[in-house]
Formats: sequence, structure tokens, C-alpha cells
Amino acid sequence: MRSLLPTPLGVRLFPVHGKPMERGQQRPLVRLAHVTDLHFCTAELPRYPSGPAVLARTVAALNAQDLDAVVFSGDLFDLPERLHEDAPAFAEIMRDLRHPWYVAFGNHDVEGRRAHRRKAYLSGILGDHGISRSAHPWYHAPIGPGVHLVVLDTTDNGEDDYLTWRGHFSDRQAHWLDGKLAELSGETVVLALHHPPVEPYPLMAPLKFSEPDKRRLKRVLQKHAHAPVMLCGHYHMAACLPFAHTGVMAGPGLIEHPHQYRIFDIRPESGLITFRAEEVEIPEGECLGCVKRSARLRSRLLGNLSHAHSGHLRLPEAR
Repeated sequence: MRSLLPTPLGVRLFPVHGKPMERGQQRPLVRLAHVTDLHFCTAELPRYPSGPAVLARTVAALNAQDLDAVVFSGDLFDLPERLHEDAPAFAEIMRDLRHPWYVAFGNHDVEGRRAHRRKAYLSGILGDHGISRSAHPWYHAPIGPGVHLVVLDTTDNGEDDYLTWRGHFSDRQAHWLDGKLAELSGETVVLALHHPPVEPYPLMAPLKFSEPDKRRLKRVLQKHAHAPVMLCGHYHMAACLPFAHTGVMAGPGLIEHPHQYRIFDIRPESGLITFRAEEVEIPEGECLGCVKRSARLRSRLLGNLSHAHSGHLRLPEAR
């Protein structure tokens, strides 16, 4: 039965049930971490002044987890014009991460003219296990027995310039995704992309997926029920929303306060994907944003709008 999820502005209707399983139970087939909206920057900016400290503490927290993969769903960086200053520092910190990790591009990563040049630069310098080994910023990677990650690029508008915050999904990417999901029809597929194809609240419509591209993505996913979860970011709040056969899991923005990410346990034996939020403890002396009143007020508002911090999704019965 579908559960009603209370929020400050009403309810959300989606099949998210109960609480996650206790950590003492048998290890799931696949366990992954979802991290989004880091907004990394080595400069002390008014809004995001402590990127390196937040990232270093997050890497340490992830290393303490028993994980098969870490998925970063975009906005790794705050200012695309600073990539040549910030990306090397980001990559240096990420060398300490002991788990395989995968990246989807967000609008803050590549926004501007000649966005393809930024994507090529990041693909070469990040050294993750996805974009650096693929000819495209959308790609596929096996992450466990019978479980595959498919990463999409929602900054792909079919052109070289990306001059908007909106999400896009081109014809060429749709053709690739349709073929890849057909190829993986007997497996469980986890999708990862930056922009959710649905917005949590109507007032956020200016940030949403463009309507034609949203319909294009929906047509593809309606043909494939074996992709039950979609990891997204962009809104900096936790949410779970329905789209085609998929549960859209918008993650809390790591840069917000408290700094959070989610753990997903994929349990085919019980037909469930369970999830829970984890908080990264960062001393106030290492994070100027943690003590800024404006940052705390913004994060408190986003936290109040959030829902579905933990629970579970059901895997499709026919596998």
C-alpha cells in the first residue's frame, strides 16, 4: 500500500514504506552511497565557503562505511569558471576515497558556452570509474552481482552551449538509454542524474526538467520496469517522487547544514531497496558556513521541505 508522507506543505503519495532494516542484519547484495550537490570551491565564498573541509570529512565518513560504490549526482563544483583552480584540489582529496566512485554532471559543473570542453576537462582530471573511462558523460557500470549503474547527463541539450539551470535529455541519449536498458533487462538498474524529472514543489518549476525532454525520458522508462530507483540532486533537499516505474530519490545537498548523504541497500532476496540518511560531522571551526546565520536559515528551510529521509522501495517482482 502507498504511504502518505507528511511535509510542512501537505503530503506526498509514493510507495515508500516503514523504516530501513537494522544494520545488524545480513549484508545486502549491493550497498552504495549517494552524495549530491557538494558545490566544492577552494575560495571562501559567501554562500559556500568551506568546500575542501566538507569534502575531506565526507571522504573519511565514506571510507568508514562498507560500500560497493559511491555515486555523485552532480554539482560537484560551485563555479564552472573556476574549474582549473578547483578540480585539481577536488581530485587530490578524492584520491583518499577507497571505494569505486561515479559522477554525473550538474549545471554548476559545466554551465556556460563550450560546455563540452568543461566536460572533457573534468572527465580527464577526476579519475573516477565512469566518465574518465567513457566516450560520453552518460555511461554504464556494473556495481555488484545483477546490479548495474546507468549514469545520465541532464546538461545534454544537443548543443555545445549549456546556458540554463534546467535539465535536458536529448534524442541521442534517449536512444542509448533505451538500448542499454533492453540489454540489461534481467538485471536491477540504478539510474543516476543531476536534475530530477519532477519537481518537489510547484514553486521550484524554474529549475525543473524541460517538458519535451521530460516526456522523452518518461517514454523510455515506461518500457523498462527494472530501473526502480533514480538518484538525483539539484534541489538540495531529500525527496521521493514517482516517475514512470521509477522512484525519484532526490538527495539532500551535502553542502547544506547538517551535511548529509544517503546509503542505499539493494536486497533482491527480500525484494527491497532500503535507504537511510547519514550525517557528516564537521567541527564548526572547519566549516564557516556552519556558523553563518544565512546558511543555517537556508538549510533549515530546505530541511523542513524535505521528506523520505529513510524507508524502502520495492523491487519489481518480475526479474
